[in-house]
Amino acid sequence: MEKGKLRTRYMPPNNAVNNDINEQLAPWIRDRKFLISSFRLDARSEKTTLDGVSNESDKVAFILGSLGGIPFYYSGQTFAPNFIPPNRQFTNPAAHFQLVEGGGSTIRRITQKAFREGEISEKDEMRIRRFAAKIQPDIVAKIRENSIDYVIGENTCFPVNMAFSLALIQAANECGLPFLGHYHDFAWERPDKYTPQAGAVRLPALLREISFGADRLSIGVINQSQGRWVKKQLELMGRDNVAVGLWPNVMNFREPPALPRDDEVDEFYKHFGLTEEDVLVVIPLRVVPRKDIPRGIALAGLLHEEIKSEGYGDRTVKVLLTHEVGDEGKQEIRKIRALAKKTPGVELLEGGRVIRAR
Repeated sequence: MEKGKLRTRYMPPNNAVNNDINEQLAPWIRDRKFLISSFRLDARSEKTTLDGVSNESDKVAFILGSLGGIPFYYSGQTFAPNFIPPNRQFTNPAAHFQLVEGGGSTIRRITQKAFREGEISEKDEMRIRRFAAKIQPDIVAKIRENSIDYVIGENTCFPVNMAFSLALIQAANECGLPFLGHYHDFAWERPDKYTPQAGAVRLPALLREISFGADRLSIGVINQSQGRWVKKQLELMGRDNVAVGLWPNVMNFREPPALPRDDEVDEFYKHFGLTEEDVLVVIPLRVVPRKDIPRGIALAGLLHEEIKSEGYGDRTVKVLLTHEVGDEGKQEIRKIRALAKKTPGVELLEGGRVIRAR
């Protein structure tokens, strides 16, 4: 594959798997077909953000392809990297998190209602299961038509379209295939929106089913705290034989993106009032409590102290937030602003709106 033919939005992480691991994995991966599936597999920027799950899925696909595997995409909105040809890309709108059901209400609304009330009604659970039964045959057909060997669910544990999550796991079970859940977020990590009430039965059971319901299951998570939680859940379910591995987000540090033009750098510095003496720290995260941006502010304060103590002068550490503040982050940004204001040597820059406009 020619380097120039890769889309600029995508950086293949060929350093993410070292040579020793390559040698171990390649014989197992070579010539096997992998159905990578999620609600959306489209890493193009939308509004203020790059879709992180799609971006990481592209990297998984590249690694599999570089080791001789054959990746396929299946999602509700699909835009695959150049190395996945159109005949290996499948789009089913029913997989999307904005899925519209026959009655006009969405699976997402059913989910929001369930978590707002802390439990899902028997009626709504049956609606989800009926819709899953409608989606499943198409997934099974794609698996059989293309002789798929392995199903990968990218963040399908997250309850935004539980009908599709169920359908994907049930399709893998029907076809007798191994299912790898590559999980980036769990409902418990967003307690402000996704917490079952005390004593709830159906909703926690449904969450376990969309996460751990595959017969031939293995799981990859992006950090160690998730791994500990997953292992505990599997132990409680009597499934402590399920393999749980760490699949952290990766970057291709050996092949960094092209440097910006000088005029772009000048414009950037001018807009944010930066000088060559400033130290810039970029925090490319959404402004929501679970991202713990205040810790980044505190680290910037420590960096300022370290620079000063090492004799490099009283240089300001300017912290740039790259994302706009949505409804979920309004209270959090007030806390961040207050912390930055009282942290010596730190100045907060909010660049979301400007960055989006570019």
